[in-house]
Amino acid sequence: MFTLKSATASTNNLAQYNNCECFRCNCTYALSDGVNSMNICNANVRKITTKPLSPQTTSEDFKIYLANIQFLQNASNFLSANYMKNLHHIFKGSYGSYDKSQDANVLTGENNDVKLTNLSIVRLSPNTDRANNSDTDEKQKKMILKIHQEFWDLPTNYQEKPLVFGSQSKNRYKTILPNEHSRVILSTEPDSLAEPYINANYIKGPDFTNNSYIATQGPMSSTIFEFWLMVYQNVEKIVEEDTDRSILVKQKIIMLTDFVENSRQKCAVYFPQQLNESMVFTSQTTDKTQAVLSRNANVVNDILNFETRQISRPTVPDINFNYFFITNVGICLKNGYSTRKLVVIYSYQANSKNLEICKAFEVYHYWFPDWPDHRSPEDIDVLLDISLDILDSDCSDDFETKTNTSPTKLACALPIIHCSAGIGRTGCLLAILNGLNQIRASINLIDRSEDQTQGDNDLTNTPLEIQQRQSSTWISNQVGVDILGIVCNLRLQRGGMVQNSEQYELIHRALCLYMQSSGIRRKAHVNKRC
Repeated sequence: MFTLKSATASTNNLAQYNNCECFRCNCTYALSDGVNSMNICNANVRKITTKPLSPQTTSEDFKIYLANIQFLQNASNFLSANYMKNLHHIFKGSYGSYDKSQDANVLTGENNDVKLTNLSIVRLSPNTDRANNSDTDEKQKKMILKIHQEFWDLPTNYQEKPLVFGSQSKNRYKTILPNEHSRVILSTEPDSLAEPYINANYIKGPDFTNNSYIATQGPMSSTIFEFWLMVYQNVEKIVEEDTDRSILVKQKIIMLTDFVENSRQKCAVYFPQQLNESMVFTSQTTDKTQAVLSRNANVVNDILNFETRQISRPTVPDINFNYFFITNVGICLKNGYSTRKLVVIYSYQANSKNLEICKAFEVYHYWFPDWPDHRSPEDIDVLLDISLDILDSDCSDDFETKTNTSPTKLACALPIIHCSAGIGRTGCLLAILNGLNQIRASINLIDRSEDQTQGDNDLTNTPLEIQQRQSSTWISNQVGVDILGIVCNLRLQRGGMVQNSEQYELIHRALCLYMQSSGIRRKAHVNKRC
């Protein structure tokens, strides 16, 4: 069992920080349990919020900021398959009486002390003696509470001040801002001088090096156009890389909130929900949306048949603005969530040529509305299903195709994920997606290693039973996931990702469920399909 120790990177021990020789901050404690090790520091650092650097930054503020960033860069806690199996056993059979609504009160008291006594565990072995049950209870409590304490030790890395002039009105929550270094910067539209803004960040994948997703807030009524502009530019980046521009780009959007929750708007309606319904979103306030609908009524059919992906037509006096024309051409209802196929037309004015340029692309929209804000969904199986669907599914398989011919080249744009604020439920899903890919990568690595060592065992005539026993033990120690490292990396890209310890536990539960239901011996496929 891990023994949590703390080292606070506060202004009271900056002298310690200066004298420390470790590469993180002021100290490192190694916590171990079998093959699991955890490098962690700054246990009380969650009281400190990071600030953007500026000439006015004091030396103490800078050191605290640096300590937090170095923590997020280096914190790691590899959880082996054996550890995850034990954790899953607790989640599955002995977690029924834990009242999660008391999360904030149960987990920490004064001075962040963990309170074990308030957590009740259902005994797994009612026939065993009371002493053994008591020992089991304490071990189970500590395993669960360790997850929560680990979360509360993390720096948030919030961006404290908006750095883009005039962007305040386009942030859903004043305190949740995009971190500047990874912010999605929108290009200026053709023949426009305005600089668009979106509260969104690029998120790195399981290797922590390449941008793999975009996390953003739920669109507001005043930011729907910018949201779709981000989607368009995300697709267009891939199209521009193709020399002959014959590539078909598939774009996934994942929505993890309802429009209204507890009588509060969480997200504006930014897509048509019903089959064959169309919506128009313009770059400026106008009463000409009906004219746009009429002008594009027949274009969608041509797009579906791949007869055109771009058209140029003379401008008309009534339509002198840029717009997005979006049509719902397919709905697939699944267990707990739904997917939609949307055809999106982006129209902009090429005033120098008196032309209206229309570019079309397809979007596959995932909608999981029954995930309560700041909480866990009732059915984790649904969360795991949608996660695997996002990673593995060729989204077009869910819809009847009307195409006569298909382009020879297909590509996937970065998936765009949002809830309301774009950090809680969005952070959970991103952590699960990266965790799934980490587990699969470790399995594939082991499969390759086994193939190489099989020949050596054959040459040495090692008995099959011993081979299997050695292989099973080695795999259990090598297959696993670094959830702490994943969440820390998410917070480096977008502050506050994963908002509370219940959501942090949810990530563990979902990945435990995957490892047990899929079996670590099954070969995994890391390559994503659209």
